[in-house]
Amino acid sequence: LGSLYEANARNPEQNPIIGGTMFDNPLLSLQYMRAEYERYTGVRRQEELFGERFDEAAGALWRQEWLDRTRVDAAPAAELEWQIVSVDPALSTVDGSDKTGIVVAGRARRDGHVYVLADLTETLSPDQWGDIVVAQADPRKGAGRGRVSVERNHLGDNAVFVIRSRAESAGLLVKTLGRDDPWPAIDPRCIHVREHISRDSKGDRAVGPAAETEAGRVHLVGEYAELETQLTTWVPGEGRSPNNLDAFAYAVIELRELDVAPKVDRRQDMRTAVVVQKKLTSALAGRRPGRLGL
Repeated sequence: LGSLYEANARNPEQNPIIGGTMFDNPLLSLQYMRAEYERYTGVRRQEELFGERFDEAAGALWRQEWLDRTRVDAAPAAELEWQIVSVDPALSTVDGSDKTGIVVAGRARRDGHVYVLADLTETLSPDQWGDIVVAQADPRKGAGRGRVSVERNHLGDNAVFVIRSRAESAGLLVKTLGRDDPWPAIDPRCIHVREHISRDSKGDRAVGPAAETEAGRVHLVGEYAELETQLTTWVPGEGRSPNNLDAFAYAVIELRELDVAPKVDRRQDMRTAVVVQKKLTSALAGRRPGRLGL
């Protein structure tokens, strides 16, 4: 199949490709089509039934093989010690704008593996995505709920304001955490929110979650066609990363306790700079230019 697409790319007029879906075949019975539709989900359904093709990008950080190898039908519910709702809000709901990325994931107590439980990414107004986030993070529902990770690059303080407003309507409090604050114990009256401000590149931030996936410590529960396509086709530095990819990355970062932006100790650099400055000042005071001899 790959050679056919290569030939088409070289000369599309001489080697045309005519696409079609399973439903275009008049020889297939309705019973068979229903059975095939139920047999496949996610990316596989799009490929097998609807004739769509998804190319993995050479520079993408994820591979479909990794996602398929670690995929599970169900999360070990009794083993999930806590869950997180990761949200990357969009700026607007106008046609062509980004979707609001919302990914729900949990961490297993036994081995610390991450299980992606839902991708609720959609074009949503602030009150809509706020209600979804609060409903998913409501600590009164148990199962380790009560924690939210939100990227505030687009909306600033308004991101937490939306969550707080919708939480209050649901009878819940909201407390924000600093970047380095540990997650407190689950409080049935309160949703704890950690804000992220992206100062590094999204590609750098996604490297850790991609490595965790390759290592077999991140599992998709079921199939997520859009998310999987984005993970395996987005190349860092080539266009903006999709918001559900960003929400997925932050969920893994929080659950696996990865460092978003490694802390750099600049104190030694400062001490070295002071020493060099003193030597330069002394040399310039007693020697001719060109003979500093540090």
